[in-house]
Amino acid sequence: MFQLSKGEGINRVVVLGDSYTWGWGVEHDEIFCEVAEKEMGKTEFFNLGVNAYGTDQEYLLFKKLGMKFSPELTVLAFYHNDIFDNYRNDSHKPNFRLIDGKLFLTVKPKPFSIGKKLKMFLKKNFLLYYFLDYKFALLKQLRDNPDNNYGFADYFYKNYSERTQNEWELTKSLLNKINDLSKNPLLIMYIPTRLQVDDKTFQKALISSKVDENKMDMYSPNKILRKFSESNEIYFLDLTPYFKKDNNKVPLYFEYDDHLTVAGHKLAGIILKEKVQELLKDF
Repeated sequence: MFQLSKGEGINRVVVLGDSYTWGWGVEHDEIFCEVAEKEMGKTEFFNLGVNAYGTDQEYLLFKKLGMKFSPELTVLAFYHNDIFDNYRNDSHKPNFRLIDGKLFLTVKPKPFSIGKKLKMFLKKNFLLYYFLDYKFALLKQLRDNPDNNYGFADYFYKNYSERTQNEWELTKSLLNKINDLSKNPLLIMYIPTRLQVDDKTFQKALISSKVDENKMDMYSPNKILRKFSESNEIYFLDLTPYFKKDNNKVPLYFEYDDHLTVAGHKLAGIILKEKVQELLKDF
């Protein structure tokens, strides 16, 4: 249970994110936030990760709840599909758009149907139902596309400005909104996809998708976020080189799922702890 008041000498870190931060597939105490908290001491990590959230919903959640904890540092865990989640039209999620360079909430979420509410209740309160529902969706995806390449062709083309500029500009605006809200520093932590750290998976995706490798830049999202962060004086942590280094030592991703294993969360938690310790020294 989160407490608004904090003890003397305690630092607070609010963490925003999607299912990677929520901790899909692992126990609560195995999530990278919990790993970092146990490694540090005298620092509370408030995990506000929500399954399937994009930067737009994370912004609204931080505005409504996250700021109340008065964190010394805010961490936003970013996964590459966030850029399309932010731009996706969905009547059940907030839809932001840039109009003349300004951010507007153009669509407010509609109430869920009774059937949808029942399904959400079952997923929230019965772990077995959530697990089976997720696995059935995954099996359907694999059946429809057995050579699933995680849509990497949409995210990692070199000429991203021609393909995803609208998505990126909206995402950058949302990140700036979160940074403006935070009275203390923001750290964007990039979580790599398996394709970025495992060469065999990348080569298989190239073959199945039949895209030209010369047109790809597998580190395009990393570079865009790093450049954006530096331009806006936002701290940036890219987990990719750490994951590439340890990829052949232990399984960092589930076999049929791109989410992090216990080992993946542990590695992310240790690296995050080191970065947070470094940043907290300065304020």
